[in-house]
Amino acid sequence: MKSFSAQRMEAIKGVEGKALLDYVVYFEGPLKETIDVCILFASEQHLGKTQVWGTFQLWLKDFDSRWFDQFWHLFTESQVFRQQVKKYYGIVNGHERVANCEQIQKQLDSAAMMLMSQGFKVNSTHVGGAIQSTYIETDHLPSELMVTARQAGFRVEATRISAGGLVCQPIANIEATKALGQLLEEWSVGSLKTANNYIGWCDHIRTCSLVPSTIKVPMLEQSSDVARVVDRSLHGTLTYQDMAKLRSGRDQFSKVNISSLLSLLGLTDVPEVAASFEDNDHRKILRWMCRGLPEGLAIQKVLIDNIRTEEQRQRSKVALADTDNAPGNTKRGIA
Repeated sequence: MKSFSAQRMEAIKGVEGKALLDYVVYFEGPLKETIDVCILFASEQHLGKTQVWGTFQLWLKDFDSRWFDQFWHLFTESQVFRQQVKKYYGIVNGHERVANCEQIQKQLDSAAMMLMSQGFKVNSTHVGGAIQSTYIETDHLPSELMVTARQAGFRVEATRISAGGLVCQPIANIEATKALGQLLEEWSVGSLKTANNYIGWCDHIRTCSLVPSTIKVPMLEQSSDVARVVDRSLHGTLTYQDMAKLRSGRDQFSKVNISSLLSLLGLTDVPEVAASFEDNDHRKILRWMCRGLPEGLAIQKVLIDNIRTEEQRQRSKVALADTDNAPGNTKRGIA
């Protein structure tokens, strides 16, 4: 799996120390690319020793290096913005995390004891959080528990009920964990309610992974097709086929060189994530940015086009081999 990593370090206003932003882009597959962000802090006295301030995930589709530059500037300048980031991504300190886990674990343990008292063998339980799943796993599960859990939006299998673990959904994952803990606890004391009492966690699912702020990235004029793709991305409904079908035809950007494309975008260099690709792809990404796609979507568009080009090449190769091997082909065996 292809990945790309980068770092930025900056002094924090009003604090004697520096912050280090470390991020990695994982190219797992079309429209599944994510960015893991880790922010660390080092005091002036111990710059060689860092402690984690917080971690969170972004969708590549939402990413723009200009947005990232502005995010980092605000982060190092404003305590208010840092608190906003913590709240949006569910970043808590160690004591809060332990307290939250202990509460959920008690609820899981209560449900596990009741299941075992009814003859259900409990194999394992796990408390998740902003990223990982929370689950309870048994040899089999009571039907009423499975039905309610499924209707409440949790993942239900024959032997497991789990919640959370959704990519780039920290608050939804935290709320899902709380809701599953509540459901299991109430079932264990005989007061299981209808699914509507537990499904509220779904309201916390977001379609954009960027923390809301005053950050604005200038966009060029969009065609109706590009605008439709961007709108679907913002609403979380964008598909592989939407991106594959997006076409530009020959337009004013088709033959423009890289320097001119950068100038149109107000950039001095190819953005660092885009620059990690083959030279051939740099101009393709910049062209789609000029057509109005955000940087992350432009990268994904080029990735998808490259995949489809390679698939077509392989199909042509197979078809040619089949033709060469067809009965009656007089060209076979000719040197």
